[in-house]
Amino acid sequence: MAKADEFLKYCIQTLEINFGQIASGIITKAKAKKNLDDKSTISDFKEFIDLLELDISVFSGKNTAIQICNVLRTYALESLEKQKAPEVIFSSDNDKEINSFLAKADLPSEKDISDYAKFLTYKFGINVKQAEKDIIEKVKMHVKDKISRKKILYELDNFLSRFTQPTEKDVDDFVNYLLFLKINFPRDQLRDLVEGERLRRKFHGEEEIEERTPLDQFIENVDGHDKKKLGKAIQKQGFSYLITDEKGISDNLLSEYADLLVPSEKDTKEILEGLGFKHMIEKK
Repeated sequence: MAKADEFLKYCIQTLEINFGQIASGIITKAKAKKNLDDKSTISDFKEFIDLLELDISVFSGKNTAIQICNVLRTYALESLEKQKAPEVIFSSDNDKEINSFLAKADLPSEKDISDYAKFLTYKFGINVKQAEKDIIEKVKMHVKDKISRKKILYELDNFLSRFTQPTEKDVDDFVNYLLFLKINFPRDQLRDLVEGERLRRKFHGEEEIEERTPLDQFIENVDGHDKKKLGKAIQKQGFSYLITDEKGISDNLLSEYADLLVPSEKDTKEILEGLGFKHMIEKK
């Protein structure tokens, strides 16, 4: 069986255990955004699983979604390793170690990254500087991805707190608002997320507040609307590596984080009023 088909079959079997008949629908939605075939790389499989995690979190909550998708990530890595030439297996093992590190370290410090790079050096005999560079690049992608996901869920929580039974126009306005915030997510899937979370709340109530992580604290302590202030805040918290490239502090990276970070309540109100969505901030 082709590696992509075998992996998708495993995904369906895994999700069916937790979600029953809707498992195939969750897989179908992810495939519409990111299809897998025999030419797919480990990065393609990661992107596919990330999409699954976002959808699953709507039905089961963040922690359960992470646990399920970590099982899928491990299976994908092990399956691909079996089909690769021996000399490439090391790279997959390296990626697996880094992914394991990121699953435990919500927002690692520079010291954590340095120490883990040394660990990889001792384990695989690779260059410590290259290992550190690889980890930092993966951490940057990891943090941007988590901020984006938290942004969607944060805005969705606020929306459904105001609109427990949103009309079609309310949902259209909300989706337009998210797209205005530069959320990189398909419009139809955003609508599905709204409906899925509405139904989950209807039958299961609001999800319990989870313990704040270092990444939560990081987001709360930075302002994404002034790049200079944002850069200083990130450096002050000890995460300069997030906004640094080979030339130093990167204006492009600062812009990316500024676009991703959740607006303050005051800014959110101004954006909605400016877009003509004033009714979205009025109490019903």
